[in-house]
Amino acid sequence: MKKALIICLLVCSRLLAFALPADVLNLWNEANRAYQNKQYEHAIDNYKSILQSKFSDAEIYYNLGNAYYKNGNKGPALVSYMRALKADPALKEARQNIDFIQAQPGFAGIPSADFAGTSLLNILSPNSWAWLTVLLMLPICPLVFLKVKGKLRYANRWLALNTIIAALVFALSIFAHQKNSFKDTAVVTATNGFLYDSLKKTNVKLNLAEGTIVRIVSSTHSSLMEIELGNGIKGWIDRADIEKI
Repeated sequence: MKKALIICLLVCSRLLAFALPADVLNLWNEANRAYQNKQYEHAIDNYKSILQSKFSDAEIYYNLGNAYYKNGNKGPALVSYMRALKADPALKEARQNIDFIQAQPGFAGIPSADFAGTSLLNILSPNSWAWLTVLLMLPICPLVFLKVKGKLRYANRWLALNTIIAALVFALSIFAHQKNSFKDTAVVTATNGFLYDSLKKTNVKLNLAEGTIVRIVSSTHSSLMEIELGNGIKGWIDRADIEKI
């Protein structure tokens, strides 16, 4: 989270320079310049301006997360990193930074176990798992042909093994897509959010610190949302205190 961030900024600047429109490229360069000069609020404004221009990209969300973190805004930083992962699940640096923030001694939010360590699903991106499934399905037709012709010893075993492996990889691709969609996921962005026991807001169950990752259970009420914490506790929170991924 130090020199690596600067290096990432420089590399990403070179890569995106070929894909960005001129006006967006100017914002991108100004945002990166401000970040390197430790003008983090100015960098945040420029990264957000790029996103408001409808040009969204995983690297932009990632750099926005870095700027938020350096500016002391842990909640918005987590939101940006998760949006970066949603755009590009293979962006391991974003996942590592989520782990890093939640592991800090001063982090008062309730950590989410979904980002801890490297799971099997994170080895490849969801699209890579899907393509691997396709590749594993390709030998099935030749195996069936060889079986019919009687030219392959233990054809049934090879066919069954290939089919089972392809089915398992297909299941992994589905789980990977679901995990990285962040459906109904939100982050507490308020310095101190209140978890109420009901819509009447009569009793406060918990004080939720900035950066707490929650699951949205219901959002039908105009000003409150029902959420569930990582430890299973449910309650209601003001919409203004959380931001959905």
